[in-house]
Amino acid sequence: MAKITNKIVKEIYDRLNGNVKKLHVALCDVAGVHIDTVNAYSLQIKARRVAHFMKTLGYHGGERFITYSLRQFKLPKLVLSKLPNTCITGDIKHNSQERIILNLERQIRNWRNKWRNLNVSKINQKLSASLVLSADYNNNVEKGVQCNTLKGLISDLHSEIDNLHSELNSDENQNIGIETITDKQLSVRLSEKGKPYDENIRKVYYEFLSRNIGLQHIQPIIRTVLSLVNYEINELPSVSTASKMMHELGSVSRHHIEDEFKNDKNLTMHRDATTKKGRHIYGVGYSTESGKILTAGVREVSDGKAETYVKNTKEILNDISESTNFLEKHQTL
Repeated sequence: MAKITNKIVKEIYDRLNGNVKKLHVALCDVAGVHIDTVNAYSLQIKARRVAHFMKTLGYHGGERFITYSLRQFKLPKLVLSKLPNTCITGDIKHNSQERIILNLERQIRNWRNKWRNLNVSKINQKLSASLVLSADYNNNVEKGVQCNTLKGLISDLHSEIDNLHSELNSDENQNIGIETITDKQLSVRLSEKGKPYDENIRKVYYEFLSRNIGLQHIQPIIRTVLSLVNYEINELPSVSTASKMMHELGSVSRHHIEDEFKNDKNLTMHRDATTKKGRHIYGVGYSTESGKILTAGVREVSDGKAETYVKNTKEILNDISESTNFLEKHQTL
């Protein structure tokens, strides 16, 4: 076994940063001894003490530092508990196998941690992707609501016009034969004083307005649908007239709510509010004993305070009462 001084131990310890395994192999290699005969952890502790003490002496210098650095370093031997009929070589192999097992278990723990971190990362990526898809879906749904409503209305109008078309063709075939429909004109006004719009066109406009279709879009939609079956219509309500119809629809709705209030004693009031694009919207509804759900009114309010909600609730109920009184008065006249 070669002689090792404290100076050599400190140099190797500092170079390897005190790593237990590397220090064990390096010092055993310098000393010329087998690693299985030296206790690795005791060796690291002893080497750390030597390095620390020499560092402390180095600040002061002098003969004591030189003497200590040249002192022989003794490797701590591995203490083996000898069992009957067991040789040292077998114990050394057993100890080596235990170290291998510990090393493998450490590697397994490291791989498990890496696998767990990888799974967490994948889960976070899936959650982020899901949130992005959810946001895109909500935007598409909001934009597509009006489009779907228009498609449904156009389909209904188309079906109704097809039915009327079939009935007209049947009558014409029986009387004067088949003739083209290009000359057919639809009239939507009554022959009364002032030539008001008839009930059918009002129903169409009421349906569009109840589905939140813009006033300026109703006339082009009706003309487009009628053009599919070669019908023409001379006059349709203007935007201002359609606006008046919207007020008529509101009056009729309030009158309907008033009738429901009179005919049903058990009413439950519902209130709700939401904020969208900086605008605070408040609504009041009622459910009747028979299960009907009625919307009394929806308004834009300045804030979400309780007194604001109470004030607007009273105003909505007053509007229903005043509108009903106005209609009853004119019906009497």
